[in-house]
Amino acid sequence: MAENLARDLSAGSDITFASAGTGTRTGGAPSTGTIVSMSEVGVDVADHRSRSVWDVGESADVIYALSAEHRDAMVERWPDRAEAIRMLRPDGASIDDPYGLDLEEYRRARDEIEAAVRERAEAGWSQ
Repeated sequence: MAENLARDLSAGSDITFASAGTGTRTGGAPSTGTIVSMSEVGVDVADHRSRSVWDVGESADVIYALSAEHRDAMVERWPDRAEAIRMLRPDGASIDDPYGLDLEEYRRARDEIEAAVRERAEAGWSQ
């Protein structure tokens, strides 16, 4: 969700976005809840495939985590990158993962992610 929303909100910038999970395997298809909730806001994610942050995160300039648990796991693994690993929400609050929950939870997560991405984009991703 975050990758696609960030791309849409930062169209025309030279920033590259890629999403990756701490507990996912590379190549997995999005959940039905993700596909449906994103299609409701005009974003097609059906062809997206998951990536593991452990495969791609070390080369990222900045990593935005949805939850404190995920941020802590990355900082533990890459302590020298702690300054580059930030919470997506500028206020530092976590966004709960809706995986396996009902569509309303996917919508909630989508809306929270979109608000956080919008704040970051408006600040030029500099926070």
